Amino acid sequence: MSDLETNLDPTEPLTGEKLARLAAADFESFFVPEGKVSVRIFVESGPIARARGTGANARILISPDMANDVIDGPDRFHLHLLIIGHEIAHLLHRHVQSEPPETSDIQALEYWADFYGAKVMTTLVSFGANISAIYKHYFPKDRFDPGLRSMGSAIGTMVETVYSVNKLYPAPLVRVSLTTNGIMCVLRRFMLADNVDSRWMLSAILRLMSAPETKNLMNTNPNQIDGLLAPLERARQWHLNEQKAHPPIEQWLHPALIPFLGTTFEESELEIALATAERREELDRLAQALDEPDLFKDA
Repeated sequence: MSDLETNLDPTEPLTGEKLARLAAADFESFFVPEGKVSVRIFVESGPIARARGTGANARILISPDMANDVIDGPDRFHLHLLIIGHEIAHLLHRHVQSEPPETSDIQALEYWADFYGAKVMTTLVSFGANISAIYKHYFPKDRFDPGLRSMGSAIGTMVETVYSVNKLYPAPLVRVSLTTNGIMCVLRRFMLADNVDSRWMLSAILRLMSAPETKNLMNTNPNQIDGLLAPLERARQWHLNEQKAHPPIEQWLHPALIPFLGTTFEESELEIALATAERREELDRLAQALDEPDLFKDA
């Protein structure tokens, strides 16, 4: 269980530490008690946030600056959730090992943490008792546009302050794409269930990538996206090897959340091909709706 009480007091300012503990408690609530999924938060000097330790010693450390940062609006709220979601992804998937991984594995694991961490954020906003309550305080009406623009603003801040060129991490524009895809994966489940017009995809992406920092990155370094898929198979194989000793989380995750957070990594070639065909069909419907039938056709 989380290491401190997490009751939300509206009379007190919401800080980064409080938000991290609320997010941790909500994430733990997604699992049955037998799963013993624990997200422990500690404040310690060092980088802004990092996962450390293995087994019972696994925990997330946040810096005093992050802990004391006052959440003064939805953009800051989403920024903190992206950061803590990324570290939850590392913790949940046992990325912290006693033996340091190879450099290419480290990059692949960071690749996965960006994608899955964004899924964590969006699932917390959708289903977390504490986090969804804060989100609804910022956005009391069920409106598509302002929430996604706020997430986009948070992504822009990540571009400006976190996503840098580093051999241990994917390129900044790849990280933007992974984060956007993680958010879209969760939204897609809701949109398909509600049979929403396929143009929602374009609308959502435009909002998620609307921050000036993100636009500038796309304009100045468009070639960075060429490396988007490179670490995908390496990340998959790493997790498959890890799951030989540690079974996937599905057995403890509440069934309703498996479509949003499930991670078996064991899809057959046929399953992958069917999923790819399904996504292509969705893109084809979007192209038809935009009256651009060849928009997503392979060159």
